[in-house]
Amino acid sequence: MVGDPVAEEVEASGWRIYPESQGQLFSDISRAEVYDSQGSLLSTVRRADADGSFFGEAAPGTYDIRIIPQTPGMEDVWLRGMVVEPNSVSQGTAEFPGVGAWQMTIAAEWEPTPTETARRVDVFRAGERRPRLLRQGVRSDGTVFGQLAAGRYDFLLHVDGGRERIWLEDVVVAPDEPVDLHVQLLTKEMIRTGLTASDWQQRRDALSAAGPALGQEGLDRLMAMLSDPKPQVRADALYGLSFMAGELTEAILLEDVVPAFADPYWRVRANAAVTFLRYGEAAKGTFAMDRLPVHPLLKPLQDPVAEVRSAAAAAFINAAVQPLHADGDLVREVEAAFARILEDDPCYEARWAAVTAARHLHLYGDAVSQGILAALHDPVDMVKKSAEETFDSMVWSLARQLPYMSQPTRPAQRLIYLEALDHPGVRFIAAGWWAEEAAPLWAEYQETGEHAVDLEQLVSALLRAVGEDDDPQTRQAAASALQAMDYGGQVLADLAGKQRLTVPFLVRLLADDQWSLRQAAAEMAVAAHLPGMPVSKSLQGALEHALQDDHWLVRRAAEEALEQLQAADELRRW
Repeated sequence: MVGDPVAEEVEASGWRIYPESQGQLFSDISRAEVYDSQGSLLSTVRRADADGSFFGEAAPGTYDIRIIPQTPGMEDVWLRGMVVEPNSVSQGTAEFPGVGAWQMTIAAEWEPTPTETARRVDVFRAGERRPRLLRQGVRSDGTVFGQLAAGRYDFLLHVDGGRERIWLEDVVVAPDEPVDLHVQLLTKEMIRTGLTASDWQQRRDALSAAGPALGQEGLDRLMAMLSDPKPQVRADALYGLSFMAGELTEAILLEDVVPAFADPYWRVRANAAVTFLRYGEAAKGTFAMDRLPVHPLLKPLQDPVAEVRSAAAAAFINAAVQPLHADGDLVREVEAAFARILEDDPCYEARWAAVTAARHLHLYGDAVSQGILAALHDPVDMVKKSAEETFDSMVWSLARQLPYMSQPTRPAQRLIYLEALDHPGVRFIAAGWWAEEAAPLWAEYQETGEHAVDLEQLVSALLRAVGEDDDPQTRQAAASALQAMDYGGQVLADLAGKQRLTVPFLVRLLADDQWSLRQAAAEMAVAAHLPGMPVSKSLQGALEHALQDDHWLVRRAAEEALEQLQAADELRRW
């Protein structure tokens, strides 16, 4: 609530807010923010005074002040229309609801201990699943505790062994009554019974807990289920084995899991791929990772069911790089499968897994690289972000190979480096590459009339690199590429004219701090002049100014450009 201004005069005008909860000072405050009548943020106060109040100086006027608490579940308090008068401090009180405490105790019948089994607790407002208000880790004694604003909440317990997720819904948290929550994870007998339960939720919980709870007995039960005539039982068995992937041997993987890729029931094939995926996750950083077989995953990569393809592609993320690249035929098969997924797979999880695995395994052949380029424009953000990381990694990988490559430039490389001009993290690599390759590209075009990239797009990207990049070497390399493309040619002059920003761009470049870029701008100036049109006065003035440049190469380039432009202008008038 907003109070009246303080009566006594002070040196400066301002405001002071006292946060309170249930009649007592409330100290769990993050900050106070001050807004004007238009809703613009004017200032932020992050530290309270010794008496717990928040104070800020302000010119006379009317303000809205927002007090933001730190307690999870508690809403911000607004004090709107606070009037600050000259030489006085306006006071107000921000009323917050009470705060309640809660504690959850987690018990399990088997080893490992509850803290190794139950990982964390998430808290949401009752009936809502977003946003998450709180995330708490489980303590070593299997308990977790915290504070919340008074209200109703849903608690979600995440568990590795036992149930995957346990909901405790509509829990009332009150200021004066601490809440004690008790969770009992599945018992061994519950797991044995649940392995064959008709209810999927109960069966799923038992399958995921069989390994941690029953040990060898659980493994034996799941292995026996693999040969069951009922397809759902076989699928359940592989689902359970996927949670024991770290304990599986390579023999079990090859002799018992791989045959499941030929099962007529798609869930069996999908769970087999997930088992491979989790086996690789468990094997990371160990010698077992080098022995992870990838040949069996080629078949599920082409499965007609999206869930199977996506799990198989994701399994490649955990494969070892060197053993794969030691087999050239296998590399080509994997790249072809990834290219098919990236080209037209309707499942975005499969596209994400393929583009991510390509980065991990350094698979950058022509077919895959074209798929990565396409993924940069994927409608799904998750795929697009992974593709951006993969693309940058691909450019770096190609750059490291350049000193050792004797083959001619492939068309796919030109498309890659054209795209790289618009990626700040690798633009300097692309600009340097084009500084070497622009001349051969232009010579090829003049000879055959064909080109592997869109010349107008290339010119535009190089112009942006010269004009916008912060790195002087990148800008110089891009300018060198433009010079190498014979800017006196009619085609490129037309391209520059279409850009509509070439003349002002060159005028800015003629004033650059780097003499080499000023020289490049002068040498490219003729291309900015469209035949049959008057010479641009702004460009002519910038070139005339360049005649007084400190560097002789800039002066010479400007003089030659002016001579050519004046000759062109005289021919136009004649």
